[in-house]
Amino acid sequence: MNRITMFLFCILLNKNNFKKYDTNGKVIEEYHYNKNGSLLMHSMHEYNNNGKLTKSIYSNPVGKCLEKMIFKYYSDGYEQGHEFYYKKYILQSKDFQRYDNDGNLLENVLYNNDGSIKSRFTCKYDKYGNHIEYANYNPDGSLESKNISKYNELGQEIEIARYDGKGLLTSQNFFEYDINGNQKVISSYDKDPIWKK
Repeated sequence: MNRITMFLFCILLNKNNFKKYDTNGKVIEEYHYNKNGSLLMHSMHEYNNNGKLTKSIYSNPVGKCLEKMIFKYYSDGYEQGHEFYYKKYILQSKDFQRYDNDGNLLENVLYNNDGSIKSRFTCKYDKYGNHIEYANYNPDGSLESKNISKYNELGQEIEIARYDGKGLLTSQNFFEYDINGNQKVISSYDKDPIWKK
């Protein structure tokens, strides 16, 4: 569990939090306390002129920076990527996002602090904007896994198939919907293979 994950977990366990807001209603400062009232963590946040979060700094009770996050955006407002720093100045990792003209995420690449690729995934969409493919790649560029989805004429997902890096089917689910649009699984397949009705 990294510091940010631990931080979020602690927030879920404890409700003793205090927040400060700017004139636009954005959270600019947060204080998180233990149940006994002692300060657990302090965070500060900055935003650009469009109200997008650009920086978050997380500090321990004595004010020492534990982690810093930088958020970058394209001119159209979509997220370009993030940078994660340990103790404010030591780069841990960074990621990069790429979008199509409709704002759909096409690619996300996570880099190590030395610039090497840690992980990468890509997405594809049909002409209606439905998410039809998700592919996850290993650091060496080889395919790790791929999900393929199919939709009905209402844009509801009716099938999702998962494949491993060799293209072998590992699982498959089929869906149908009631009159209220609630999804239910009508059959599924796992690698055994065993069909369940």
